[in-house]
Formats: sequence, C-alpha cells, structure tokens
Amino acid sequence: SPFLRRRFDAMLDGWRAQGSPVNPQLPGLPSRSSPKASEGWRHPVWQLAAAALCVAIGFAAGRSWPSGSSGTELSGLRQELRDTRQMVMLTLLQQQSASERLRGVTWSYQLDRPGAEVVNALLDRLAYDPNVNVRLASIDALEPFVDDTRVRNGLVDALASDQQQSPLVQVALIDTLVRLHEPRSLDLMHLLAKDARVNDTVRRRAA
Repeated sequence: SPFLRRRFDAMLDGWRAQGSPVNPQLPGLPSRSSPKASEGWRHPVWQLAAAALCVAIGFAAGRSWPSGSSGTELSGLRQELRDTRQMVMLTLLQQQSASERLRGVTWSYQLDRPGAEVVNALLDRLAYDPNVNVRLASIDALEPFVDDTRVRNGLVDALASDQQQSPLVQVALIDTLVRLHEPRSLDLMHLLAKDARVNDTVRRRAA
C-alpha cells in the first residue's frame, strides 16, 4: 500500500544516509517499551529484515488488488524485495558472530537472481572465514551457481589453498568437484592423494 511503500522508502533512505537503518515501530512487532525487544530491533540486520517484511506484506496485499498500473508497481516491489534480501545477506556475512554469518549464507537461498556481489561474498567466506561451519555452508550455497566459471575456479582455488586446513571442508570440496566433473581439479586430486602432510581421510577421498 502507499503507507507501506512510504515506510519502506523512509527506512531505506535513513539506512543509506546514516550508515545504519532507522528504528521503526512496525505494526504487530514488540513495543519499544520492552527492553529485550528494543535491544533486538536496534540491530541493523534485523531492521533490514523488517524492511523486507514491509515489502513482502505490501506485495502480498497488492496481488489481491485490481490490475492496471499496479503491474509496474508490483514489479518494482519485487525488485526492492530482492535488493533488500541481498542487502540483509551481505550485512549478515560481515558480522563478527559466526552464527550471524551462517545465517547470512542461509539467506542466499532466498535470492532468485543473486548478483555478482552475492557470489563473490560466498566465495570470500569459503576462502577466508575462520569458522568451519560457515565454510561448509558456503560450499552448499555456491552449488546452484556452478555454471559460473568464477564459482568453479573458486572451489578449486579453495581446495588448493594452504589456508584450507580443515579435513571436513577439504572432503566437501573434493566431493563437490567430483560431482561437477571439474577437469581443473584432477591434478590437484593427484597431489593431495600423494601428499604425506595431508590428513589420511582427505588423501583417501582424493585418491
């Protein structure tokens, strides 16, 4: 509705102008008078999620309205919803908490047409995230994009990296590259299978 659209635009403008989103009191959400609720909703990530919810509600309501000029508005709302989801995901991936970064990887499944920025962020988490669970989740999240040469190269490079010391992540990468029949990984598999410094389970899987 026009009200929801104005509320969403105001939130987004505030986020862009101040570097953190404004703190609205949305209908149906906990009141500011609750300390825990207030503390939770001040978190930028969840305020962005609230913005996404506003768009989703407006989109759902708009589907039941008469057609006409609303077609263009609905298309714009869909794009805004995609952009907001992507913004939430990228914000979560930059959090210090491993559980928040893991949540960010999960948000990627809600993006029907993710941009290059999303793919690059997932590749970055795979290559450099200090948490094993985040790296494992990044592998699964990247599989829908394996037609992209950057993703295939990123998977191979992650397996070849000296920083990739977790046997769990190495085995997951090996299994993924085998499923993809990625030719670039063949020489790397041979090297891993013969390297005495590599974990025994990883060596057997590579062989």
